[in-house]
Amino acid sequence: MSHNLINNFRDHLTAQDLSQNTIEAYLNSIRAFSRWFSATNGYNLSSESITAQDIKEFRGFLQISGQKPATINLKLAAINSLCNFWQVSPGIVRNVVQQSTPPKWLDKRDQGKIIKQIQIQENGTITLKKKILAIRNRVIIMVMLNTGLRVSEICNLEIKDLTINPRSGSLEVRAAKGNKNRTIPLNLTARTNLEDWIKIANKSDGLVFNITPREIQRVLQRLSWMTG
Repeated sequence: MSHNLINNFRDHLTAQDLSQNTIEAYLNSIRAFSRWFSATNGYNLSSESITAQDIKEFRGFLQISGQKPATINLKLAAINSLCNFWQVSPGIVRNVVQQSTPPKWLDKRDQGKIIKQIQIQENGTITLKKKILAIRNRVIIMVMLNTGLRVSEICNLEIKDLTINPRSGSLEVRAAKGNKNRTIPLNLTARTNLEDWIKIANKSDGLVFNITPREIQRVLQRLSWMTG
């Protein structure tokens, strides 16, 4: 964020009759969010670029980093104040805080459209590089559809978190410090897709996909646009 923007936001906070300690805490929180945003997305934070998904992923990042709930809530309050200053979706942060489970975002008909479109994209690729990316995207979408994993959980998924057998399987979602991990069963579709990707990518350890939240968001946005 630019110095002018920080100064303008400081004036906005001062006008809210907040204490100096609160103002400094909010400014430091926004600086931290801005650094994370730029590093994650490859462009600067602005009123035009901020989305609800960014805030969800930032909250997940804070949880995985072991931040205390009070610290996370402070940062989210600062972002909420920034959104109000920018006059951007005032309820955006409240919705993020209230959403504790992955939304059931597609019905069966919509899922069918998505699956058909990713198959068309995969079959239509020409170069090997694009073919591999298309397969990766297909596997990510199929795993999300069949497990309900969040975008951040897909990005953080490691080979060691997977247990895949011929007739059963599961994956471990590693929670933030102080919270319990959870185990999600893998049906045949999820197992088959994961096995395809692990074989193609020649994976034996580390991250399953090596992908950023923003890249997944772009894939989802393209599919949403193509399927209407």
